[in-house]
Amino acid sequence: METDNNENNGKSTASLRNLEELALQAHLGEYQSLIARNTSATHWQWMLLPAIGVFFMVLTNTWRLVPDEQHWLLAWGFVLTWEILTLIANTLTWGQYQKVLYIETQLRPRVERILKTAPRGIADHSFWGYEPFLVTDRGHRLIWWEWLSSVLAAVVIGVVATVRIVGQIFQWPWDWIGLSISVGILVWLLWVAWRTERLRDRWTRSLRGTAANRTI
Repeated sequence: METDNNENNGKSTASLRNLEELALQAHLGEYQSLIARNTSATHWQWMLLPAIGVFFMVLTNTWRLVPDEQHWLLAWGFVLTWEILTLIANTLTWGQYQKVLYIETQLRPRVERILKTAPRGIADHSFWGYEPFLVTDRGHRLIWWEWLSSVLAAVVIGVVATVRIVGQIFQWPWDWIGLSISVGILVWLLWVAWRTERLRDRWTRSLRGTAANRTI
């Protein structure tokens, strides 16, 4: 009877290990999928840079072909194109940060719980160590490149508006319309940049809190 119980316990333990291994593989597959999507988003972001250059070349080539009274359309068209491409890039960054936040606050604890029950166990943060390393290295300080594209958009708006005002070619109501729309999109850009920074701060605090618990 005791032998049968031992065999049953052994089978139950083996079944549990198999289930844990399947769950671990599923989590790792999800992790790889999320990282692949972030890599794809990064590629799209880099592809936006040539788009700005191409549009600027087209703008300079058509500037002389357009009557002076319609230059406002090209000027603010360039600003709006810059802002739209910047908004796309910032939104992609926000999406990347969402995935990192999910990995660090949802997926990592699930994997840790499985690995802690392994026969030899495993210490916290002994895997997927890059983000914990970055958290230790940069802390909570402001990261300049998270705001760079929005700041550049503001600079472009200021330069275009200043050139048209100082050059006394600021037209009513078209330049005011272009300026108003550009400023509205700029506010949107700054809001997306702020949300992106908040996402990073959330997983930073989560990793720092987990590291603090390990030292207690």
